[in-house]
Amino acid sequence: MRALRGKLVAAWRVVIEEKGRLVNWPNFLSILRIISVPSICSYIQQQMIFWAAWLFVYAAITDLFDGIIARRYNQETIVGKFLDQAADKCLVVPVIYYLGKADFIDLWPWIVTIIIWREIIIGLGRLLILDTKIGEIISTNRLGQIKATAQYIGIPFTLFNWPAFNYIMAVVAILTLISGVVYILSFIRWASKEYFKRLKDLLRNNKKR
Repeated sequence: MRALRGKLVAAWRVVIEEKGRLVNWPNFLSILRIISVPSICSYIQQQMIFWAAWLFVYAAITDLFDGIIARRYNQETIVGKFLDQAADKCLVVPVIYYLGKADFIDLWPWIVTIIIWREIIIGLGRLLILDTKIGEIISTNRLGQIKATAQYIGIPFTLFNWPAFNYIMAVVAILTLISGVVYILSFIRWASKEYFKRLKDLLRNNKKR
């Protein structure tokens, strides 16, 4: 518990350090994405499919533009990257959950389980390494971008009950799982290198003594 509290405090320090750079359009778009989630879920519950799909597509488009704007105008920050990724998860996880619960959509349960748990685990992991060097190294990779794009395509198909939506979402779930494994392996590889580096330094220091 102390370790978790320490990580949260360290992450908050990163926010304080970057506070002068956090008010920008990319972060505003990420926040808009988060704000849109309750409405999308409400529309799904009320079976207002057109409005749910339209609002979801709009939210997905903001994910495209916040990254472009951040890179073009040099507005990238550690907190901004985390907020962008957190907004994606805040968008996908509740929507997938409500799609899984919806009576009018027969989404395979294992798809819902894989996507939700992967996004939660990776999201919490990113929070814990936000203040570390590995937090900068493990950023969104090409596979993660493909995964996000696949989710943004598959979810509207599911909303409209397109005949093959379960097969599309099965591919999305597999991509989601693979990208999560890649992130975990990247962390393990980095942690192993750091461990052996510190062990080597310790042995070298002992020899000098």
